[in-house]
Amino acid sequence: MTDAHYWFCTLFDRNYLFRGLALYRSLERHAGKFTLFVLCMDDESFGTLSRLRLPNARPVRLAEFEDAALLQAKKTRSPLEYYWTCTPSLPLFVLEREPRADVVTYLDSDLFFYADPGPLFEEMGSASVMIHEHRFPPRLGHLAKHGRYNVGWVSFRRDDRGLAVLRRWREQCIDWCYHRPEEGRLGDQSYLDTWTRDFDRVHVMRHNGGGLAPWNIEQYAITNRPDGRVFVDGDPLIFYHFHGVRTFEDGSIQRTHDAYRLRPADIRLVYDPYAVALEDARSEVQRVAPGFRFGLEHRDAPAAKDAMLDVRAFPTVHALMPVHNRMEYTRECLRCFEQQDYPHINVVVIDDGSTDGTAAMLHREFPRVTVLRGNGKLWWTGSMWRGVEHVQRVAHRDDYVLCINNDTTFDKDYVSTLVRVSREHGGALVGSLLRSWTDRSLISIGPVIAWRDAEVSELATKTVDAERLCAQETIETLDALPGRGTLVPLRVFRRVGNFRRWLLPHYAADYEFSARAKRRGEKLVLSTRAVVYTAPDPPEPVQEGGLRDTLRSMFSRRSRSNVVDHLVLFAVSGPLAQRPRALYRIARSALGAVHSAASEWLKRRDASANPSTGRAT
Repeated sequence: MTDAHYWFCTLFDRNYLFRGLALYRSLERHAGKFTLFVLCMDDESFGTLSRLRLPNARPVRLAEFEDAALLQAKKTRSPLEYYWTCTPSLPLFVLEREPRADVVTYLDSDLFFYADPGPLFEEMGSASVMIHEHRFPPRLGHLAKHGRYNVGWVSFRRDDRGLAVLRRWREQCIDWCYHRPEEGRLGDQSYLDTWTRDFDRVHVMRHNGGGLAPWNIEQYAITNRPDGRVFVDGDPLIFYHFHGVRTFEDGSIQRTHDAYRLRPADIRLVYDPYAVALEDARSEVQRVAPGFRFGLEHRDAPAAKDAMLDVRAFPTVHALMPVHNRMEYTRECLRCFEQQDYPHINVVVIDDGSTDGTAAMLHREFPRVTVLRGNGKLWWTGSMWRGVEHVQRVAHRDDYVLCINNDTTFDKDYVSTLVRVSREHGGALVGSLLRSWTDRSLISIGPVIAWRDAEVSELATKTVDAERLCAQETIETLDALPGRGTLVPLRVFRRVGNFRRWLLPHYAADYEFSARAKRRGEKLVLSTRAVVYTAPDPPEPVQEGGLRDTLRSMFSRRSRSNVVDHLVLFAVSGPLAQRPRALYRIARSALGAVHSAASEWLKRRDASANPSTGRAT
């Protein structure tokens, strides 16, 4: 143990107080002279920590720490995202207020020390910054997409380079720090990937005993010596990152997530001492705050949601919402997304030239929503195509795309139900049941398509007792799925292609895409438990029988009776042997309608020219 004085900082709220206290006691045992600044994210953690009177701890109130830039960012962040946003500002705060500190090290509060950290600082030498890698084993290598380096330990020296790195990191996190993958970013940690490239004197920790964690422990030999010291491939274990630990009211812990592998030696030499330290911390806290039980779970509570790395457990759902005006509908739909119980949702609004204040409303009320802007000519398919292209650039391969319209509302378990059903059916495309948002009456189950006869009908109207059919949890007899509430695994777009914006600019593109996926062997399932509430589609305008109205109904982009859309749908989607008959029937029907309208128009013209015939003009 050296005579150096170490300056550390960490942050936590009341739910992590037991872990933060365990971290402090481990430093007290192994670090010699040190000071630990603790940014307390709520009043309970600050008050309880203050009553503990820890001689080497400096509790910091949130109000003392926050500045104008952080407070502005706070408005757009979830609690977890705001904690990440604060991370780079904390070592800067310490450097500004403690002139004796030459090097300040940020520590995650779920770290625990097993030996003197001196060798790590000796390794750092005169470097301005020290970071450490995740060091994923090959089977978890895909997780490096969200950051090569881990924020659990980050050291900064008080020199020009160290401060430059720290200040840029703070600016980046204030600008963007969200719990979703986007353009190579995720939270606060992906920014570290560029430091060794952009700055001099950034040192990457080499010591095997620094940065050990559940995501890399499986590739090291964990042993101990008679004096009780624990070693990692021959290096002393200095600190371990206890990511994913759950603490229960009965005093037990769940060690980590299922994605990680622990061996008996890992549990005995690394995890068991930490379990004892957590129980000691709990007893110590409850001596000064007898009713303090924050952070303790019931044994039957659902598994904790991994904040960062276990992306396979909760893949991100990218909700694509095309909008053109109808601002109030958009607002209500986005509020439904804010209330979802699914942890990873990235909403992307494709605003195709709205003129009713939608853009300002999105910026003011939903700053976390990604907005893609159009020129008013994208229509539905162009908007969805652009959204899918954007998602494919930023998403993980296991993610999902949710096609949703803005004239919808849904319950808080809507997204989680869609994901669950998709997984239960081997990664199927999953559609939603449509009900009226006024009386909850059934609007739509989904389409049944007679490809030979070129007919699209609604399963709800073809079924004698549609509500009885909806008593089933899933329905698997549909020929296509609509775009108003369908979950699509991202891999399906990469396998079968995007929406066909040039062939079907507005209507029928959703049917064509899902039918194409079905032809390629993908499974289509409708979940009757995933319900979208909406207004029934308005009926097509009643035509006066004139030629102009008939032609408008047949060829207008806004018409669901557009004959070109029908021709394209059946030309590219139906079974090859049945396409000629289907196209013939569509063409014959269209020509018949035009002939009838033209004949009526000629009769009216003749009657107008010859009033003596007695026909009305």
